[in-house]
Amino acid sequence: MEKVEKLYKKFVIIIFLITFGLVGIGYIVFFKFKPEFFHPVMPYMLMYVLAITLLSHRSMLKSLTKRPAIFVNTFMMFMGIKLLSYLAFIAIVAFINKTNIISFTLSFFAVYLVYTVYETVSILKSEREFKFIPKDNKQE
Repeated sequence: MEKVEKLYKKFVIIIFLITFGLVGIGYIVFFKFKPEFFHPVMPYMLMYVLAITLLSHRSMLKSLTKRPAIFVNTFMMFMGIKLLSYLAFIAIVAFINKTNIISFTLSFFAVYLVYTVYETVSILKSEREFKFIPKDNKQE
C-alpha cells in the first residue's frame, strides 16, 4: 500500500498543477479576451471534475494491487460512472441556466479531456510499476 500512496501523492500534486494551469487559461480566455462566454458554473465544474478524478484515481490505484482482471473491471466501471455523472452535470446546468451553455459544454469537454488523458497516462505508468504491462509494451 505504500507504493499506492506514493503514486497517489504524485498524481495529486501534478493534477493540482494542471488545475492551476487550467484556471490560468480560463482567466485569460474568459476575463481578458471573451468575457461574454463565461458561465457562472465554470469554477464549480472544475472543482467537480477534480474531485471525481481524485476519488476515482485512488480507487483505481488500489485495484492495481489485486489481479489484473479486477483492475480492468474497476477502470471500466469508473470511466463509465464518470462519463454518466459528467453528462448528468451538464444536463442539470443546461436545464437551470441556458446562458452560454455552448461555451460551458466546450469548456467542460476540454477539462474532461485534459484530466482523462493525464489520468490514463498516469494509470498506465502505475500499471508498469505493478508489473501488469512490461516496460517494453510486449504482452507476455
